[in-house]
Formats: sequence, structure tokens, C-alpha cells
Amino acid sequence: MFICIGKRIIMVNLRKKSTNIVLIISVILLLSGIIFWLINTFHIKNEHIFYPWFIVFSLFFMILQKLIAPLIIVVIFKSINQKSNYWSLLWITMFSTAANSSVPFPAGVPVRIFLQKKIIGIPYTSSTSELVIEMFLSYTCMVITCIITGILFLGPVFRQHLLLIKNSISYDFTTIGFIVLCIVLICFFIKKFKGKITEYMTQTLDQIFKTRLQILFIALCLIIISILISLLRLEMLLFAMGFHISKASLLPAMLLSYLAGVISFIPMGMGVRDISLSGLLVLLGIPLASAAVVAAVDRILLSIIYLIGSIIASYIFGKQMLNKNK
Repeated sequence: MFICIGKRIIMVNLRKKSTNIVLIISVILLLSGIIFWLINTFHIKNEHIFYPWFIVFSLFFMILQKLIAPLIIVVIFKSINQKSNYWSLLWITMFSTAANSSVPFPAGVPVRIFLQKKIIGIPYTSSTSELVIEMFLSYTCMVITCIITGILFLGPVFRQHLLLIKNSISYDFTTIGFIVLCIVLICFFIKKFKGKITEYMTQTLDQIFKTRLQILFIALCLIIISILISLLRLEMLLFAMGFHISKASLLPAMLLSYLAGVISFIPMGMGVRDISLSGLLVLLGIPLASAAVVAAVDRILLSIIYLIGSIIASYIFGKQMLNKNK
């Protein structure tokens, strides 16, 4: 059933090349419109200086980050003694991620596992083990980094904003809202994952200890490098808007918004991640309009890369997959 769903999703996506091309053109036009609006707005109002070239730098760091992603997968596969191919994994990850935005449910995981079997010949069990290890390392690294940097650098910012509205109705509502949010999240996780967290952690740690830990350490270093590149990507967008924020404060804000998108269970964190990032940037002193534009441009650049990547992957793998299914 799992494989059939993955196969059906792939066939649907392979037959939508023209739709993807239209989407890419639409996204590029939208991005051009936003840039044109930014230049006119900021130059007319003389509020900030707009540096469009920093958007190009941001795109460069985004592409660099996407090029590192399959390298992490290659290293993890090597740690479990499984051969893989970098370029095939690059297009598979692009295609599977784009699949998340093409269907109404998270399809990236089954599509990726299916394609790794059909294109590279990696067994389903090895693909599943690699995915579990990759997700464990990535999310553990992000959560730990987010907690440490959040407490050290983002915490004082929150306290400063709360002190400004202390002894007011807004302060009371903010405090009550924060407590309610924490209770809701705790109840949600207990209900959703009750009895599964311990089992999942045990199985994951068991798989990790069976791997070649020296090679797995290289994957962990690549994950950290990927996070830092993502930070530079976001910083370039802020530079384009004429703003500068300390990397120490920007890092937890970026990670918090990403984790919010993951927790939402919405494909690619669409909407949740963008709103969270905008709100956190506002807390760091960025005007609301500018913060919203930064989040929007970041989402557009990301969408362009994945859409182009999916079309290239369709071109490379399309005929091969269609011939096998005739």
C-alpha cells in the first residue's frame, strides 16, 4: 500500500511538467513584482536603503545548502554500509520535496524512499533506516541549538518586550496566552505520541549505535554547516532590506520558525513557518512590513529552487519511470 501510494504520486507529478513550468513563471513574476515594489516603496519613503544584490547572495547560499543536503544522505548511507549516488540523490530530494507542495498531504517521505529503490537500487529498509537517522540527527541538533541560543540570546529580547507592557492588560493576556499555548502543546504531544516516543527513541538509538560512528560524525558536521549556511541566507535577505541583526539572536529565531513549521504537520510548513519567522523578526526590531517581505521572498526563492529541481528530475527520471510502468 505504501509503495503503491508513492508510485501513484510520482506518476501524477511526472505528468504535470507544464503545470510546474507555469508555476515557476508565476513565482518568478511574483518575485519580480515584490522586488519592484520594494525598490519603489523604500526609495519614495526614504525609510531604508534597498540592496537587491543581497537577494542574489541569499539565493546562492540557498543553492549551496541544497547541494549539501544529498551529501549528508550519502554520508549516512555510507555509515550503514550502503552505496549511493550523489547526483541521483540530489534530484530525488528535489523531486520528493516538491511533491509535498503538489499533493494535499506530506508525500516527500514515500516518494523519496520509492525513487531511491527504483533509481539507485537502495532497499526500502536501508532507505528507512537512513531517513530515521537523518531526521534524528537534524532535529536533535536544531532543537539543542535552538534551546541554548534561545535562552542565551532570544530570552532577553522577550523579557525586554514583556517589561515594556508590564502591569497592563496586554501583559496579562500575553502571559496567559503563553501558558495556555504551552499546556496545549504538551497535551497534544502526550495524546499524539503517548507510548511511541520511548519506542521511537530506543529504535533510533539502536540503529545509530549499529552504524559507523566516525562517519556519522561527519554527517553531523555537515548538518551544522547546513544550518549556518541557512543563517547566512536569511541574513542576506535582511541586508537587502537594509537591516542588520546579531547572528546569535537571528539563529534561534530562524530555528524556532522552522520547528514551528515541522510541528504544524503542514507540508513544507507552508504559512506557519513564514508567519512565525515574521513575528520573531518583529520582536528583534524589524518593522512588520519588512519582516513579512523577508519571509515572503525567502519562501519564493525556496519554491523556485524546488520547482526547477523537480522539473529537471522529471526530465532525468521521467522516461525511465514511464517505460518501466508501460
